[in-house]
Amino acid sequence: MRDPQFFAKLEQDTKGLLCELATGWSEDELASVRADIGYGEWGLAIEQVIGAIVRLNKPLTADLLAKIDDLAACMNMTGSQHLRALHARAKRLGIDRRQPIARAG
Repeated sequence: MRDPQFFAKLEQDTKGLLCELATGWSEDELASVRADIGYGEWGLAIEQVIGAIVRLNKPLTADLLAKIDDLAACMNMTGSQHLRALHARAKRLGIDRRQPIARAG
């Protein structure tokens, strides 16, 4: 069983991800992600963020990609179909997580 501090950090990091999403996201979209976080559904929140970035062409930066990767690793989601789709989009945009590049859909 995981330490309660692990879940507190996971929640904090997931909420921090919302700060990165301010540009190009509607309040309704952000509220939906916040609701998932509020229910402790961090994996669902990450999948929702990834889905919007991929399907709705939301802005993606190298920093955002790195944060999503880190969260996915904490939740053992590194092999997920959603994450593979995100990395495919990043590659199409020429985004390298080592070098922040601000790009919109």
